[in-house]
Amino acid sequence: MMAPLQIFKRRIVILTISIVLLILSGSAAFYFVSTCIEGHDVTILDSIAWTIITISTLGSYGAIELTTSVGRFITASVVFVSIGVIFVGGPLSIAPWLEEKLKRAGLPKRAPTPSGGHVIVCGYGNVGREVVEDLELYGVPYVVIESDPLLITQLARQRIPFVDGDPTIDSVLTDSNVAGASAFVAANGDEINAFTILSARRLNRDMRIVASLEDVGNAKVVRAAGADKVIAPGSIAGNMLGQRTCKDHGVDIIGKISLLDGMELQQYPISEKSPLAGKVLGDTKIKAFSGATVVAISRGGDFMVNPDPEEIISAGDTLIAVGNDRQLDSLGHISRGDS
Repeated sequence: MMAPLQIFKRRIVILTISIVLLILSGSAAFYFVSTCIEGHDVTILDSIAWTIITISTLGSYGAIELTTSVGRFITASVVFVSIGVIFVGGPLSIAPWLEEKLKRAGLPKRAPTPSGGHVIVCGYGNVGREVVEDLELYGVPYVVIESDPLLITQLARQRIPFVDGDPTIDSVLTDSNVAGASAFVAANGDEINAFTILSARRLNRDMRIVASLEDVGNAKVVRAAGADKVIAPGSIAGNMLGQRTCKDHGVDIIGKISLLDGMELQQYPISEKSPLAGKVLGDTKIKAFSGATVVAISRGGDFMVNPDPEEIISAGDTLIAVGNDRQLDSLGHISRGDS
């Protein structure tokens, strides 16, 4: 999904190109009709001037008027198209920018940024929120870059250090002290991640950059942009679904999937005795008390990857979590409701 500022820039470019093409085509048509059909002695500059005046004032240029049927059709066409381009295309182009300005009215622009050795998290969606929770748990300094007004309000309310802005813009990265950062997490869409990483790598060649992927097919592009490591949360869910599909009789419990650095992936059914049953996922603080990270929830035939923190855990759900043996064992006890 494109940021409002990117939409605004793209529409302005399209509007500018449309106006230039309108002037060129109108001038060419006027010159041809004036010289070849009506016999006027006009220059190319006269043609350009006629088109611009016709577009801007809906009038005519000096004493030169197109009087034939073809000429009047050309004049009417230029007027009609210019109304569409300028009076419709113009407001549509500035609408994203104006809407964004209105949304941001009164919002704080930034919170205190660490002086150095910190982690920059671009995007406070499901992935970014999990990263921040980990950094908080282990006391690692960080700052979040976010452009969504609703998420900015949430960050300010939770006193999470942040910078408000488009992470593809150098000045926003500079405000987050990218030059002094030790690591960078790109947790937006693949397209925004690629542009963000290009800028971040240029401003700091030494920090480690990790990117979250929506589509594993974009891994090469994101790596080429400068990412040291790419992770596709959806592929983890794919592994889980594949193993479940291959199980006889639809068995719910699967064995552990070994990941890197001693980390494993495992499922945990929620029993009726579990204190997690009936609780909102974000309120359970699973990460805080166990250290494990919930990456998906299986419920009936549905499989929710990167579940929303507002999702309610029900008895019979299955949590899919990542962690080491100790962390997963801790989550297993509470998911079963062991006393």
